[in-house]
Amino acid sequence: MNQKLSVLIVEDSESDASLLVRQLERTGGYEVYHERVETADGMRKALQQGSWDIVLSDYKMPQFSAPLALDVLKESELDLPFIVVSGSIGEELAVAAMKAGSHDYVMKDHLARLVPAIERELREAKMRASHREAEKRLRVTERLRAVGEMAASISHDLKTPMQAVLTTTEVLSQHDLPSEMRVNYCRAINEQVQRMVSLTQQVLEFAKGEIRISASMIDLIHLCDNTVNSFRATLSGTSVTVNFSYMVNGGVSSSVILDAEKIWRVLTNLMNNAQDAMPHGGEMNVRLMMNHEIIRLEVADNGQGIPKMVRDRIFEPFFSEGRIRGTGLGLAIVQQIVKAHGGTVAFETAEDEGTTFIVTLPRVALKSANHGSIDGVHALRR
Repeated sequence: MNQKLSVLIVEDSESDASLLVRQLERTGGYEVYHERVETADGMRKALQQGSWDIVLSDYKMPQFSAPLALDVLKESELDLPFIVVSGSIGEELAVAAMKAGSHDYVMKDHLARLVPAIERELREAKMRASHREAEKRLRVTERLRAVGEMAASISHDLKTPMQAVLTTTEVLSQHDLPSEMRVNYCRAINEQVQRMVSLTQQVLEFAKGEIRISASMIDLIHLCDNTVNSFRATLSGTSVTVNFSYMVNGGVSSSVILDAEKIWRVLTNLMNNAQDAMPHGGEMNVRLMMNHEIIRLEVADNGQGIPKMVRDRIFEPFFSEGRIRGTGLGLAIVQQIVKAHGGTVAFETAEDEGTTFIVTLPRVALKSANHGSIDGVHALRR
C-alpha cells in the first residue's frame, strides 16, 4: 500500500503542479493528496483548513513568492518542511531562501532530487515532533514534581504556627489557669491560626509572582522578640537553642514602617532554615541591629553549612539538596519579601561551621536605604 502524502503546492502553473505530483507518485510511490495555491490568502486558508505533510513552493510568481510563502508559514506556527522548487533561481537566491527558513531547494530540471529531499525532510520533521513531545512530557513531569514540592514546602512553613497552637492548647487543657491567662492563651491561638491563613495566602501570591506589602508603624524589637518566643515554643524535645539580641544607636527608635506579617514570615523562615541545618542540635542566634538609616537582621546557626555546589541556587523556588532541608519555597519567599521592602538578603557560610543569613532593610518600606555601618551603643541579650 502506497504511503499517503499531503502536499501544499505554492505554484501559479497548474501544469507544473501536476508535474510535481506525477514525480512524487512515480518516483516516490506516494499516494498524493495536494492543493495548489498562488496567493498569500489562499495559502493561509489552506493551512488553516487542511492537514499537510510538506510545502513545495515556486520561487517567483506574479502575485506571490517563496519568501512571502515562508512568512505565511511562520505566521501559522506550523512546523512543516518547506522546499523551494523553481526553474529560475540562482545560487544567491537559493542561499537567501535557505537563510530565510527554507529546508531545501530543487531545480525543476533536476526533479530526481525531489523525492530524496522530501524523504529527508519528513524524517527530520518527525524527529522534531518527537523532540517536542518529549519536551512536553518533561514539562508535565516537572509541573507535577513542582506541585509535590510546593505541598511539602507549605507543610514545612505551617509547622511553626501549628506547633505553637498544639503547645498552647495542651497548656490550656492540662492546667486550671486564671481567666485572664486563659484569654491571653486563646488570643495567642487565634494569632497563630491567622498566621497559617496568611501563609497560605502568601504561597498563592508567590505562585502569581507578586508580593503585596502593607506597611505600617511597628515596634521591630517587640515583633522580633515575640517571633523568637513563638519559635522557641516549637523546639520542645529538640537540642536546638535560640538566643535573641538587639543593638541600637542611643537615640534611635525601634519603631519602623514595614509589613509586620511579612517580616514575621522572613524571620520565621530563616529560623526554620537554621533549625533544619542543625539536625543533631545546636545554637541559633537572632541579632537585630538598627541605626538612623538601616536595619540589619541576622539569623546564624552553627550547623553543617551550605555546600559550595549549591550556594548559587539556594534562593531558587523549590530547590533542595540532600544535606540541606527547608531551602525550597522558604528562602525564595524571604528574598521576594525583602526585595519588595527595598532591602537585600545575603549569607555567609562555611561547611561544618554554620551559616549566617543577613537581611538589610530600610526603616521605611520601599525607600532606598543607605547601607552604612551599624555602630550600636545599647545592647540587650535575652
